[in-house]
Amino acid sequence: MSYATRHPEHPAKLVLSSTAAVTRQDRTLEMFEKLVAPKRAKRRADFFENPGPEQMADYQKKCLPLYNRTPSPPENMQRAVMNPKLMADFFLHEERVFNFLPDLGKIKCPTLITAGDLDPITPLADSKDIAAAMTPGVARLEVFENAGHGCIAISRIAFSKMLDEFILA
Repeated sequence: MSYATRHPEHPAKLVLSSTAAVTRQDRTLEMFEKLVAPKRAKRRADFFENPGPEQMADYQKKCLPLYNRTPSPPENMQRAVMNPKLMADFFLHEERVFNFLPDLGKIKCPTLITAGDLDPITPLADSKDIAAAMTPGVARLEVFENAGHGCIAISRIAFSKMLDEFILA
């Protein structure tokens, strides 16, 4: 979103998957509460208020598994490179101030927005906001039912087919 709003003439097409244009912690907490007990939702709130190493370890243990209803294959995390300092810095600074909503109308290329209806970290409402902020006819929102964050991991075949059709159209 950042690049496409700054250089709207560059991308031929854009895919936005499980993302938000602005952070709405109220929505995230509401979704965590919907998925589990409010105690875990509080862990999420504690982490984002003070994202230090101790809070991050607790958050990763208790909250990351809630990102998807179906566990990700173990190799997904084996390939991931975790940078706790970078994550903490993002949640302490950047996450609190970024807001692409006012500039999304600048994007003119076809944009595919994908979201899981059970995503606690970037709830479906965030993707709906993105689609609504874009120029009519530019954005297409596709919702994956019973999917959480990163719906590609849960619906690989459906996601890949949709992506292929979008890119080749």
